[in-house]
Amino acid sequence: EALECAEEGLALAETAQDQWEEAALRFCVGVLRYELGQTVPAVQELEAAAAVRRRLRDKLGIAEVLNRLGLALVDVGYPVQALDYFERSLALTQELGDRLGEALSLRLLAFVHLAQVDGDRKLSLSLFHKSLSLSKALDDPLAQSMCHEGMGDVLRELHDPRAAAAQYSQALALREAAARGGSGPAGGDA
Repeated sequence: EALECAEEGLALAETAQDQWEEAALRFCVGVLRYELGQTVPAVQELEAAAAVRRRLRDKLGIAEVLNRLGLALVDVGYPVQALDYFERSLALTQELGDRLGEALSLRLLAFVHLAQVDGDRKLSLSLFHKSLSLSKALDDPLAQSMCHEGMGDVLRELHDPRAAAAQYSQALALREAAARGGSGPAGGDA
């Protein structure tokens, strides 16, 4: 039903020649299709959204679309291509001073480096640390938690179970605090 409504809205935006609304709704349709497991049509819609964002010179919107396209590429087995999308998104968010977007792009890059069979674990750990620093500065406990989980995964892969367990504990504490409405454990440094 949500997809149907978004597609109807998209048709109206196209008829009205409202490119900003078209870009937003194409992105929405792409995300909904992706969530429904319709990867190929999702990618096509996201690429169309990116094209409209480029015409509008909407760099923030382009960065958002690039991250979604990267996630779709990871899902269909193209992590190297996904890295390119995430790196381009990172460059745009840094250029724009979008620290929230930068933290997300860093985290996505870190996860892809970790997930690759021959991925650079130390680079992944470094990217998670950078994302964590930004997430702390933004007081985003959920993002911090994801960084700690990712660092725990990297440390587990590097055969350091004690350090991995400490990261997982931090992640859990942050999630529990966020669920209670707090910002995280006191003195919660990694």
